[in-house]
Amino acid sequence: MSARVALVTGAANGIGAAVATRLAGAGRELALFDSDTPRLEALAARLRPTSAGRVCAFPVDVRDSGQVRAAMDAVHHVFDGVDVLVNAVGGSTPQRAVEDIQEEEWDAVLTLNLRGLFLCTRAVVPGMKARRWGRIVNVSSTAGRTRSLFGGAHYTASKAGVIGFSRQCADELAPYGITVNVVAPGITLSERVRARWEEKPADERAYIESLVPAGRLATPEEPAAAICFLCSDDATYMNGVVLDVNGGLFIG
Repeated sequence: MSARVALVTGAANGIGAAVATRLAGAGRELALFDSDTPRLEALAARLRPTSAGRVCAFPVDVRDSGQVRAAMDAVHHVFDGVDVLVNAVGGSTPQRAVEDIQEEEWDAVLTLNLRGLFLCTRAVVPGMKARRWGRIVNVSSTAGRTRSLFGGAHYTASKAGVIGFSRQCADELAPYGITVNVVAPGITLSERVRARWEEKPADERAYIESLVPAGRLATPEEPAAAICFLCSDDATYMNGVVLDVNGGLFIG
């Protein structure tokens, strides 16, 4: 398993960086995608000494099909193929009421959370089919399971879309030995989320934490652990699953 190549999108920080760190420690060869070139290259440099395989950074905006094609060509020039894909790119604008969401903002959030997921999945599937083995893990959110405490209707819709897309792909790809699963984290204190979290009034933060039976928000390493499990041979018979990592915020 250790020789297999894993592609992680959104790898420069947050959950994506935590996934890359765990996979490097497991000896995976890594292709890392992100549009934040300095952070991406710094992460790759930090992980190379900890990994038994190659760790390569590929600066790319996964919302752009031309950039994705070029980056995938570069990946295949370095590696024989991609065995594991973790789609960790995602995010939202500040929370606002549905009537205040502008069309441009709606399009931007859905593009960020769904388009790159689709483009990268489409790119790796032919090779996985040819090898008759693959792991695809997509990052949704508790918002996609119920509602958002931190985003808006556009974020919730896009994260529900991640789940629907993944279930369809799981059904289509299972005959080829490819599993497609979802991890749905609760509010996770990545660098981006932490900054927005700390801007909230103390009473609002306390109220949100009171809704979580665990009494706290997640660290990026906690959903990353679940993602890496779904990338492994131990998850061979798990397909089309939504694995909730939310401290009990949503139980369903």
